[in-house]
Amino acid sequence: MKRVLSIQDLSCFGKCSQTIAVPVLSAMGVEAVPLLTSVLSTHTGIPGYHFQTMRGFNPGVIEQWKDLGLHFDAIYTGYLGSREDVNLVEDVLDNFLTKDTILVVDPAMGDDGRLYPGFDEEYVRENEALCARADLIVPNLTELCSLTRSPYDEHCSLDTQKNLLRRAAGLGCRQVMLTGASLSEGMTGVLTYDSKSDEFFSCQNAVVPGTYIGTGDLFSSVLTGALVRGMSLREAADLACTYVRKTILKTAEDGDNGWYSINFEETLSWLIRVVGLDD
Repeated sequence: MKRVLSIQDLSCFGKCSQTIAVPVLSAMGVEAVPLLTSVLSTHTGIPGYHFQTMRGFNPGVIEQWKDLGLHFDAIYTGYLGSREDVNLVEDVLDNFLTKDTILVVDPAMGDDGRLYPGFDEEYVRENEALCARADLIVPNLTELCSLTRSPYDEHCSLDTQKNLLRRAAGLGCRQVMLTGASLSEGMTGVLTYDSKSDEFFSCQNAVVPGTYIGTGDLFSSVLTGALVRGMSLREAADLACTYVRKTILKTAEDGDNGWYSINFEETLSWLIRVVGLDD
């Protein structure tokens, strides 16, 4: 069985990060090994949450895993709350990243043209170094602009998006996938650049109105699982885009629930069938 190490936080209530990554990867027939950067009572969109870092715990985890000689077919990083957490990932990579390991980095740093609270330019530069080691990074437009030190323009042209992707690949990663990319009115999806072939491809679906917490985590989890199962990047992106849209539509049936999270549990059976695990 393929094994994926997921490095991100865990929110006990409010589905995101690890509480999406672990069940989704498992449903795809992949062993999911979580390494927690922090534990939260709820996700940060719910007021009054409590927070506990795992910095004092994780060095011992890494040492035991080294003693066990663990191997990971992929390492997938999501939201990292501090420069110390980025350093933790670098330590993990130094010990467990091999030529056979796929490294997928979601440089979750901001949205709508702004960095998340508590992040600064030094944090962005730390993420640049992490992205340089990745096989694939999956930034949104805000993060892509931050990584390339470019001005943010919500309505930038396709040529500008392609130029930003090429510049991000110049950090050292082979493939860059811009999430939330809209190539025509009323459509959204991804735009991907492969620096080895110097080619672009896109996946687009009709926009579903509203805001839905956890869609980025769901997309990256499915994408990583599909890559580990041997799909091409184009196939993996098509699957992830289709599944996220199905899940958003299912969630929308419950009314105004997107602030809490997405109902991915109700669509997992479809994902299981698609990857051929329903025998």
